[in-house]
Formats: sequence, structure tokens, C-alpha cells
Amino acid sequence: MTDVLIPDKKEELTLLFEEFVDSYLNSIKGNQHAEVGIKSRQEAKANYAKIINAYKNGEDITDSVLLKLLPHQRTKNNIARGAWIHNAPAVTKDVKMWLEGAGWVKPGKWPEVSKAIFTFIKNCSDRPERLTEECIAFLDNPHFKGIQAGFLSPPLNALNPNRFIVINKKPLLAINHFCDSEFTANLKDYPKINNIGSKLISEISNIISPVVPKGLLECDVFDTFTHWLKAEKKYWEKNKVDKKKQYWTYAPGRDAVFWTDYFEKDLMGLGWGYLGDLSSYKDKNQVLNELRKKKGEGKNPTNSALACYEFAKVVKPGDVIFAKKGIREVLGYGMVQSDYFFDENRETHKHQRKIEWIKKGSWRLTGNEKMPLKTLTNITKDARFVERLKKIVDFKDKGFPPKDSTTQSGPNGDVPYIREKELPDLFLDDHRFDEITSLLRYKKNIILQGPPGVGKTFIARHFAWDMMGMKD
Repeated sequence: MTDVLIPDKKEELTLLFEEFVDSYLNSIKGNQHAEVGIKSRQEAKANYAKIINAYKNGEDITDSVLLKLLPHQRTKNNIARGAWIHNAPAVTKDVKMWLEGAGWVKPGKWPEVSKAIFTFIKNCSDRPERLTEECIAFLDNPHFKGIQAGFLSPPLNALNPNRFIVINKKPLLAINHFCDSEFTANLKDYPKINNIGSKLISEISNIISPVVPKGLLECDVFDTFTHWLKAEKKYWEKNKVDKKKQYWTYAPGRDAVFWTDYFEKDLMGLGWGYLGDLSSYKDKNQVLNELRKKKGEGKNPTNSALACYEFAKVVKPGDVIFAKKGIREVLGYGMVQSDYFFDENRETHKHQRKIEWIKKGSWRLTGNEKMPLKTLTNITKDARFVERLKKIVDFKDKGFPPKDSTTQSGPNGDVPYIREKELPDLFLDDHRFDEITSLLRYKKNIILQGPPGVGKTFIARHFAWDMMGMKD
């Protein structure tokens, strides 16, 4: 049987799962999530048994099916009404008002809708192998529309967790990503994604089974993992941003000779100063031709040309740099703060950028792991390797905490900007200041609104100084 987990994403998933176990699974939030899951499964089975008896006795089950078998959000009103509460709620308020208001169900048709839901759940529970046929029959019902896998997979999973997994946006994103699929939450896709998702859980059972909390199943842990990815780590949102953010490995000189100096001064630079200002070159080939004219660059200095061109033209503020020594030692990481500039006053490494170096240390890659030999390499497309480097340096995605090191003066003698010293004079706390500067780096603009004299220009200067690392 062919594996559904994409080989190139296996390590990414493993590293994320390890982080999930360490940070969430047994935390207070993780335990609360598990408790709701255990309770909702028990309640679903009890609710279903009562509805079956009522159905056999010829009683009206319309309201009980809607209230007791569809997954509701944990709100005071839903709890007071005795609704079935679930970790993957599709129903946030009164389902009748909601679906009638959306035009998905016509008034007066709720007995037919309720019966269709009950029949679907009962038939799938009794004969799981008929899932595809039951989905088709349900979708062909003329009395409603819009009731998809998010409504119906939670009760199926609660009643028969060995055959059905929960599908809403959270597991859908994870399965599509790690299995390279393009399923939707439409009920027509549920049989296929239920099959793929179940296989995925089976394939990673070796990392799930050792950590399953008491009272839960492997499918529950997987569901909690996908919840953590979306709601807690916000992994998919960050991946969208990361499409614009690039990741690089960088050698601060041969044998990292400039590393200590660069870390202290929040700079990064390249050699080949005799090329002059790299911003004057139109493309990589022009850099390459110039290098060929110089002695000591070899017959075809392609890598050197690429490093110079990308340092000046492709690297941009917000990119993450992993400093390295050789091909196996990581020295630290930071975030680029400025555009390229040429500092002709330096003796060496005249090609410069300002960078906020976040962390300094020494981490060795193991086994067959190694970094590119080149001075500067864009590793953005190698998501697995990026995640590996993030893991070993304990990379912090949410903002960048200030270093312990004292910020030094810039190349022109600018006064360093140290946020901790400035905050007491501002009207923002550190967290809010971080939020705004992060937004400014990403969106490139913000709007400050208020009457004259309230401090708009004053705070704007501080945002600019913080991003530059210097007071100009």
C-alpha cells in the first residue's frame, strides 16, 4: 500500500508533532481539550441511544437530532439548551435560525432535514463501508443544502472512531498539506479524505501511540494536533506570511571570523569589496563578468556572483538569516533590518546590511545533515531543512526579543536605539509596540490617527528608530 504522507514532509510533521507534545498536549489547554473530547464522545453515544429508542417508539426526534447529534460550540446559551458540545463545532447558535437565514433550509422542512441527518448517521454507523453511497444520497436530498462534513463527521467519529475521523478546517488543512491533496469540506469529498486521513494517522502511529492520554484514541490526538497547528501555533497563517519571508544560511567570513563583531554590532556583510556598490549592477551576469576580470576568482566564479547579487538584490528586510561556520555548525540567527548599503570606509566586507541578531550559540548538525558550502544560500524552498534549523536553535516566531548584548554604534556613529530604555517615555507597552512594528514590517505602512499634539510624530520616530536599531 502506497504511503499517503509525502516523504519530503515527513520530517516537518515529526518536528511539529514533537513541539506539539512538548508545549501543548499535556498543558492546561491540552488537558481541557482532551476532557471535552472524552465527554463529548460519551454524551454522543448516550444521546444517540436515546434518539434510537425514541425513533423506535414513533416519537418526534426532530429537535433532539438537531440539538443532540450536531456539534455545537461551547457557549452559555448552547450549554443552557442542553446542546451537544464538541471541540470541532459546526453550530455556533440556533441551527434553525442560522440555516433558514442563510437560505439553506426552508421553514417547515425541519422534520425532513432532521430525518435525513439521523438516517445518514445511523446508516453509516451500522455499515461504515457504505459511506460513499450515504454521502451521495444525503447530498441528493432536495430539502436542504450547506450541511457538509463539518456537521456530520463529528457524530460519526464519536460513535465509531475506528472508522471515521473528524473533518473541519483544522484537520483539512493538515491532511491537504502533509499528503499534498486538495480536498474540500464538502461532504462529497469526505469518503476520500476520511480514507486518506485514516491512513495518515496509521502511518504516524509510531509517534502518536506513545503519547496518547488516558481515555483518548490516536485519532483524538491527531485531531488535537491539527487544532494546535491552526489555533495555537497559527502555522498556516505563518506559512502564508513566510511565502514573502525568505530563509538564508550565511557565513560571516571564512571560519566565521567576523561573527563576534557582527553579532555585537547587528551587521552582516560580504567580501568582494573591489566590485564597488552592488546596487549599480543590473543583474547577476554583470556581477559574474566583473568577477571574471579579477584575479583569484577562478574561471567561473558563479557562486560568488550569485552571493553578491542576492545579498544586494534578493535579501530583504524581514528575512531570517542563520549564521553558520562550515557546513555543520549553526552559530545563531537573526532578522534583516535594512536594505543593502555599501560602506566604503570599511577595510573588508564593504557590502553591508543591518540585521537584528537574535541568538548566539553553537549547534552541531548530526548524521547526514549539512548546510550549503556557499557563503550565502537561499534555503526557503527546503521547508524541511528550515524547520530543522528552527528546531535546533529554538527559533521564536512571535516577534524577536532583544539580545542581552549591548547595541553598538552604527558605521556612521549613529546613537543606538534601545527599546527597553525608551519604553518608559512612551504610551505603549512592549507587547503592543512589537505588534505594531511587526505589522509595519509586513504591510510597509500604518495609519496613526488623532488630533494635533497627541504624539503621532513622536511615536512614529520611535517605530522607525526601533526598526533601524539606531537614532538618526
